[in-house]
Parts: sequence; C-alpha cells; structure tokens
Amino acid sequence: MDEVLLAGDLAQGGPDPAGVLDLVAARGWAAVLGNADEILLTVAGGLPRADDEPPAVWERAEWTVERLGPDRVEMLRALPVAIRRPLPGAGDLVVVHATPWSVWDVVLPDAPEADAGRMLREAGASVLAYGHIHTAYQRRVGSGLLLCAGAVSMSNDADPRPAYTVLAVTGSEVTVTVHRVEVAPEAQAAAMRAAGQTPPDALRAGGPWPVRSTAGRPVTFTLDGPPA
Repeated sequence: MDEVLLAGDLAQGGPDPAGVLDLVAARGWAAVLGNADEILLTVAGGLPRADDEPPAVWERAEWTVERLGPDRVEMLRALPVAIRRPLPGAGDLVVVHATPWSVWDVVLPDAPEADAGRMLREAGASVLAYGHIHTAYQRRVGSGLLLCAGAVSMSNDADPRPAYTVLAVTGSEVTVTVHRVEVAPEAQAAAMRAAGQTPPDALRAGGPWPVRSTAGRPVTFTLDGPPA
C-alpha cells in the first residue's frame, strides 16, 4: 500500500503555512515533529527566544504562528517524534526529523560509521529516513539503510529543486529513488515577497554541498535487519 510520510518542518519558512497544514490534514499524510515546528510551538507558548536563536528566525516564526492560528498550532503539538512502519521481510522503516534522540542534532551523509549506526540502533530500524539536513542521500550501514529524503524547499546541495524520496519494498529489497520537482524560482520568490518575506538565495542557486543522489535513478539495497 502506498503512503506519504513527512519528515517534519511543515509550516516554517514558506509564504502559506496555513495552506500547507490544511493540505496535509486533508490528505491524511502522517508527519513527525521537526525542529522548526518546535520553534513555532515555543513562540506560540509565549516562551522567550533562546540566546543562540537568530532574531530573524524568531521574527519569521512569530509571523508564521499568527497565520496558523490555535487549531493548526495544536496540530503541530500533536505530531509524534517518530513514525514506524513494518516492512514485511525487511524489519521496520522509521521516519524521524533529525535523529531518533533529537529534532536538532545533525548527522551528515559522511558521518562516522559509529554515528550512522547509532541512528539505526536507537530507532530499532532496518531503514531510517530523516530530513533536517536538506540533502538527499542513501547509505548502507551494517545490515541496514540510512537515508535523508531531501527537502521540498531550501536545498543544501547544489540542486535547488525540491527533492523527495520514494521507497519501493519487495521482500528484503528496498529500492530508493530520489525525485526532483521542476519549479519556477521566480514564482516562489514572488509568492514570498507578496507574503512580506525576503526570498533566500537558495531558491535559485541551491546550497554549498555536492549532489549525492542522481534524480530518477533507482538504487536497490538488500537488507538483513537493523544493525546490532
């Protein structure tokens, strides 16, 4: 059965946060809490800005919370930190935002094997998918698979197009395909300006990291279960 799972950061940073949450709710897509969602909950709760939080981020979060309203804020508050789905013959798929233990910690594509292994062990997963770092990749870790699904905005790699990842599971085989969406950056920038926001350069140029997954090219992994 096909299912859409979202790796967090649902409402912060775009020109229509309310519309995004309404679409997610209408389609019944499951999602996890992201660090940007957590910032929105902090703002909505009237808590002070952390000393290390840039004022511009806080101001944009205040702008977002005003447009969400209390019901959508409660939708964010109800989000879990992880989604687990069984993969018949291949253990479990777990989706988190950043790591199984934090919505903030960063695990990069070339993280040490011990850090990558911890991701799968603490999740109890044979496949762990996450977002947070905004660059799509896949990596075999022991007997399991670690991957970042990419991001639908603010790419950190050199391809600025929105990226999402499709998993196809057949027994112990998992085929991973990264897709990129053709968009008009000028239209995105215009929508942000119309909403009173300043478009980031990454809309047109992408980020500083190399592209690690060729769009549209399937990569198949055979799994034996989660790392010991």
